[in-house]
Amino acid sequence: MFPSLVIRDYHNKNGFEYKALFMDVYSSVVPYVFVGLIVLMMIWSVFKNYKNKLVWILVITFLFDVLVHCILKFGLHTSYIYGGHFVFVYPLLIGWLFYSYRDKSFAVSLFYGLLLIITVYLGINNFYRMSEFYQFIETYYK
Repeated sequence: MFPSLVIRDYHNKNGFEYKALFMDVYSSVVPYVFVGLIVLMMIWSVFKNYKNKLVWILVITFLFDVLVHCILKFGLHTSYIYGGHFVFVYPLLIGWLFYSYRDKSFAVSLFYGLLLIITVYLGINNFYRMSEFYQFIETYYK
């Protein structure tokens, strides 16, 4: 999920001036709720499927990446490069959550509704932020 963008004036040592674009922190509570719901569903999946060895393989993989990237702080500034190491864990753990509730139609419907809301919000947010980015490109780098 893309945050808002901040534009700053920069220049190199040769006097070339240009506009730089930086991602800002989230400006409202909604993106934090979004991330919190995803993490809550992942944790819920681990507790619901704690006897499943395949789930624990995913958990160990994810925790190793948390250790490397969050605790040791390796690659924080280039997270888009290292995201492939752990980004597959989210949908797989959420899938295991769906699998654990496969006999309870109300819970599965609730999960589908929650995922629909999350997906629509993600799509709208990313579309808006990408349009901001393209507007920046059109304005300053034409």
